[in-house]
Amino acid sequence: MAKREIVRIAYYGDGPWAHKALVQLLELNYDVRIVVVRFDKKDERLIEIAEANGIEVSWTKNVNHSDWIEKMKAISADLAISMSFNQIVRSELRSLFPLGFINCHAGKLPNYRGRNILNWALINDEREIGVTCHYIDDGIDTGDIIRQEVFPIDDTDDYATLLKKAIDLCPDVLLKAVEDIKKDTVVRTPQPKLGSYFIARKEGDEFVNWNSSSKDVFNFVRAITTPGPWARSRVQRAKFEALVKIKKVEIITDFPNYKCINGAVVGLNADNKPMVKTDSGAVVLSEYGSDREGFSLRVGDRLI
Repeated sequence: MAKREIVRIAYYGDGPWAHKALVQLLELNYDVRIVVVRFDKKDERLIEIAEANGIEVSWTKNVNHSDWIEKMKAISADLAISMSFNQIVRSELRSLFPLGFINCHAGKLPNYRGRNILNWALINDEREIGVTCHYIDDGIDTGDIIRQEVFPIDDTDDYATLLKKAIDLCPDVLLKAVEDIKKDTVVRTPQPKLGSYFIARKEGDEFVNWNSSSKDVFNFVRAITTPGPWARSRVQRAKFEALVKIKKVEIITDFPNYKCINGAVVGLNADNKPMVKTDSGAVVLSEYGSDREGFSLRVGDRLI
């Protein structure tokens, strides 16, 4: 296939990575025919960018419905892009785009398919994470890889820092993939069938398992800190129960690993911060709050 001078694009997206990628596509004079936002949460900033550039904006409850298929036929795009779009794209819709329907995924495929990948990577103490641009097929994040780039993770990272890195890198990887497609220089890398799929995290998943090691607790807390919901535990006092919201913990490296009740507040450090027993030692709750005004943890409390 010869290099194309113009690539007409149908752009499905949501969120800051979608904003940045759309702006960059327009700066490179790609012909974006339509911007499709999520049906359940319409991205106002993405709509604003599209309308400022005279691009049609639309949404639908079901992208695979016959009415939407007809609409996409009329758009007559060469390539469709998904950047954090939240619907499954079936083969009939994909077949309308001669250059394919591609997705940019904030995960290192094939081992990080699915949802909430940045959080899961931190929970699993990964040392790097990838951003992958791939063709969409009948599976979930299983299509042939077009481009993949990785960046390192260290113990200073948390959800906020990984999110920033991914927001910066996702548009860059996508633009390189689109350029490869335009120049007909794509080297497709099939994914193995064996991979790992991570399910979406939901309300209730944020409670700490204090029977975990100190490192696992550390990783869990940083994985869902701001802009996430924060890790949580409950404390039962004689007259009330308090919900404890944990933003940051630090591992006490020289704490003796004796037998005790995991989750017990076993002391206060020099800064009057609570030290909580884990299965391998203890951590300091360096930043935390509560649903009760003025509440502080004290020695002898049990976090559950």
